[in-house]
Amino acid sequence: MLSHAYVDANNYNKAIEYIESLPRRGPTVDKAYQKATYLKGTELFNMERYTEAIAVFEKSLQFPIDPVMAGECHYWCAEAYSIAGKFEQAIDHYAAIVSPASGASANVALDSRYGLAYAYYNVKQYDRALYNFKEFTNKAAKANSYLPDATLRLADCYYVGKSYPEALATYRKVLAMNSPDKDYAHLQSGLILDIQGKYTEAASELGEVMKAPESTYKEEALFRLAQLDFEQGKYANAASGFSRVISASQTSAFLPYAYSKRAASYYNLKEYDKTAADYIYVIEHYTTHPAADGVLVSLQEALNLAGRSSEFDKYMSLVKSANPDAKGLESVQYEAAKNTYFNQDYQNAIRRLQDYMVAYPGARESLRRSTTLRNRITG
Repeated sequence: MLSHAYVDANNYNKAIEYIESLPRRGPTVDKAYQKATYLKGTELFNMERYTEAIAVFEKSLQFPIDPVMAGECHYWCAEAYSIAGKFEQAIDHYAAIVSPASGASANVALDSRYGLAYAYYNVKQYDRALYNFKEFTNKAAKANSYLPDATLRLADCYYVGKSYPEALATYRKVLAMNSPDKDYAHLQSGLILDIQGKYTEAASELGEVMKAPESTYKEEALFRLAQLDFEQGKYANAASGFSRVISASQTSAFLPYAYSKRAASYYNLKEYDKTAADYIYVIEHYTTHPAADGVLVSLQEALNLAGRSSEFDKYMSLVKSANPDAKGLESVQYEAAKNTYFNQDYQNAIRRLQDYMVAYPGARESLRRSTTLRNRITG
């Protein structure tokens, strides 16, 4: 009676302290303890004291006498773990609710399905996330506030799994719901249509992103539109498109890629000085960025075609100093020396070959073999 009195008076701390002090407890007292710890946990959760809430929820779950309350306790414990970024632990609690043996209410079970799907999504187990998002979207009412977001994430799971027709159909369901994320759905639809080679439709979807007044995806949409032209061999249009990306923002994450792709566009237009200028910009401003991978080789070729091969050493040194352990630099340096030789610039060829052998002393034997083979062939 005293245990229940404390609980009914919302004095959860006193109820928990008193019950834990009892030498012996029966089912009735254990049920009061389940309730007191559950209610204390929700109180702590609402105060955003999630670690403390989890500890108290775990106490409640040791006595799952009321299955409905146990289901709710699992749910809020899972939510607290999710907020803390501990998704593996959250998965265990969500899974306990959606289990056929669970006594949780239908509403809690449905919300747990959504939470479980997101937990799997966050740990990149997309196949399991897909199954649970699909279960949720199949069972949720149209008025369910989570439905548009769950449908969007279901589409993302299809996309990650390269099930492009299903992904596209699901993104279009999101658009039909007039979701606040429709700009993202348009962007993803454009990417899929691009993969499928449906360039006109892809451009239309990307254009819808550009029309959204406050979209955070405009920069990417602008870049992808230029990329569409590049893929179709419309290099002049592509160069103009990448120029628009560069002009639009000096802080865009797409800037290094835009410079690299514009350089490739100029190369196909045989404008080698412009090609070199863009590759040089990438090397000077984004030396360690992934977009700079392979740029050195492309710059070398552009400088050779522009009759400026003597400038290459400067940028080779810059890349080597920024990426001393980068793979592939040995072959680039050797090719640069070899090209100088073939251009009959023998003094620079000697210098470059000597620098190469100093930088890569183990390469001396392979260099000798290469010369012997060439002499034998031309013999």
